[in-house]
Amino acid sequence: MQDLLKDYLVEHIEEEKVYFSLTCAICGNQWHSTPMAPPALCSRDLDIAPICEEAGIHNRMCPFCGRPVCLGCFEDVEGIFLCTQCAKDLRARIEIK
Repeated sequence: MQDLLKDYLVEHIEEEKVYFSLTCAICGNQWHSTPMAPPALCSRDLDIAPICEEAGIHNRMCPFCGRPVCLGCFEDVEGIFLCTQCAKDLRARIEIK
């Protein structure tokens, strides 16, 4: 799951620190990683596995729409964890049947 979040991370470099952000596709809230000093060559040399792991603590990928979503916009519908938009759509489909 963390590997999926990697594609949505945005790199920021400020005052000799590097951090990453991830924006929730539902509410627009931004999560920011713990800032770190960049490696000597460039920030592309960073091992982002720990950053992806940190992002996974606060965000999830919706299995239906595939978008990154903060935990506040994630919910359980009949044992399936979805973003609130997909959960609403699933509930509507369940009620129709």
